[in-house]
Amino acid sequence: MPQQFAPTINEERGIGGSQNFGADKFAPSISNISGDYILRGNIQRVGKILHFAILIEADGGSFTTASSVFTPPVNPYKRTVNAVADTPVFKGYAYQMGAANTFIPQNNDGTFTLANETRTGVNTWITGHYWVE
Repeated sequence: MPQQFAPTINEERGIGGSQNFGADKFAPSISNISGDYILRGNIQRVGKILHFAILIEADGGSFTTASSVFTPPVNPYKRTVNAVADTPVFKGYAYQMGAANTFIPQNNDGTFTLANETRTGVNTWITGHYWVE
């Protein structure tokens, strides 16, 4: 009978733990968002990839993401690339589901610039992933 892999989760299972996997909730940091909204976020780390999901929930009105920037909860893996220091080595992507329905590449500083959209009474989801150390 082949040997089966059965990982165990211990007290270090959190996002920064030595197991390199874990899930958590976080308060998303999005600049320049305006209107009536509630932000909710979840993250899941698998190895050196951090997956995230953000809900921008319409809170009885409308909100706009014009010129809004999402700063990830964990710093991306950076090093010197082509003589440029502090560059994300493997840039991640996000997908903004809402009126925009668009892919968002990770910026050189590790942030994600959201697509411009205005939503009234409807939610927007942003999901994505990026490399962490």
